[in-house]
Amino acid sequence: MRRLSTLVAGGILAIGFVCFSGCPDFKYEIELVPNGEEIERTLTATSKNEKKPFSQDELERLAALYSARPISPDGKQHRFGGRFGEVLPDDIGGKGTYTFKATSLGSAAIYLERFQGSDDLDEQIDKRRAAADEFTDIILGWFQEQLPKGSAADKVNRFLDAQFRRDLRNLGHYVWLSAMSAVVRFTDANTPSELRDPIDQMQDLSIGEVPARTVQYFVERGYVHLHELPRLTRSDAFPEALTLAHRNLVQKAGLNPEEAAQLDFLLDPQIVLQSWEDYVQRTPAFTRITQEWQLQPPEERDSSPPVAVNVSSDLLRQAAGWYLDVDQDTLDIRLKTATEPVYTNGRWNSDTQEVTWATIVGPTLGSCPPIACAVWSNPDEEFQMAHFGSVVLRGSKLAQFVFWFASLTDDEARQWDAFVEHQTPKMSLFSKLRQFDFSPKSDRMNNDVRDLFRIDP
Repeated sequence: MRRLSTLVAGGILAIGFVCFSGCPDFKYEIELVPNGEEIERTLTATSKNEKKPFSQDELERLAALYSARPISPDGKQHRFGGRFGEVLPDDIGGKGTYTFKATSLGSAAIYLERFQGSDDLDEQIDKRRAAADEFTDIILGWFQEQLPKGSAADKVNRFLDAQFRRDLRNLGHYVWLSAMSAVVRFTDANTPSELRDPIDQMQDLSIGEVPARTVQYFVERGYVHLHELPRLTRSDAFPEALTLAHRNLVQKAGLNPEEAAQLDFLLDPQIVLQSWEDYVQRTPAFTRITQEWQLQPPEERDSSPPVAVNVSSDLLRQAAGWYLDVDQDTLDIRLKTATEPVYTNGRWNSDTQEVTWATIVGPTLGSCPPIACAVWSNPDEEFQMAHFGSVVLRGSKLAQFVFWFASLTDDEARQWDAFVEHQTPKMSLFSKLRQFDFSPKSDRMNNDVRDLFRIDP
């Protein structure tokens, strides 16, 4: 489903406020149940858009990843299941791993997965800057056609080519930071779905430090006053936005009254729209977008060909690193761990003994892609009780021990296991550990490791 995206505020001087509407096309639910060195994974994919079911090619791709035909309770929902080792299937896009390590004292595991998007921040910065620069160049070219040669045109050109270009780039960075915080933010998967709608998540950006910093940046530079913002968010605020653009250009370009009069065409919405449409249709950006539209399958593209506003909104979205008109899907993840994680960026539910995540995903979202991570450990209570008289290692200490043990050579691991096997509850474990070392000596045995076994009084 296409999103309606409207830029309102600051006119061509781009104090952007983006309005969102729409709903997700697909809902993905992933259930993960660790079982030793393997993890059971169940993917439920549901089409939320009656006009856009899963393609047969996509269903066959998923079936191949899971080596099983899907279970489809109805035509809209499809379920796939399988068991995997360290490498998880690239089912909805991204990369995932599951790592399990076991010792005589217990085990530890790590689940880490990225979903869709791009994690190449340097490339994203380059793309945002390129889009901001292309949009600035279009504005420069348009003003050159509207203004007669002279001091006014020179001053306007200097302002747009320097300060405005830099401020538009910064606007893109601030909006990108806001979008990143919304997409990466995970919520409890038990939260009612209507509260986790991706549009609701984006609307949450109206509060918080990053949006406040964005507003402060442009208020501080005199582009807009706080009391003007409410009016500029109206759908019929285009005349006010043009008045604001006129005021900004006069002030920031340093125009005298005679020069300022040459910008009065900005106060006529009809002249602005017509001249803007005429100019943009002659730009390489418009040609590119039109060609992309023509190459799309008829059933997937908009019924109407692109117009000039599509170029403007497209470049501004790219400058912000946030592609609001692409399809966004929802993702819920449930991971059974049996014990509370040592670390996770999800939500631990002690009642269900699982970690949950919920977010939105999209193949071309410009922010950092969502990442789910959890680290947990499970003590072998019977072994520890038999040899230590109590469960000495659990939680974070056990996880640290397991990953330390994984760093040992085969010979060092045998020496350690032999040492632990001979321990009894009557022995002073910590005293014995102070005497123990590997042969030949190794920096793997140190006080940090010994301190894991220290029993607090």
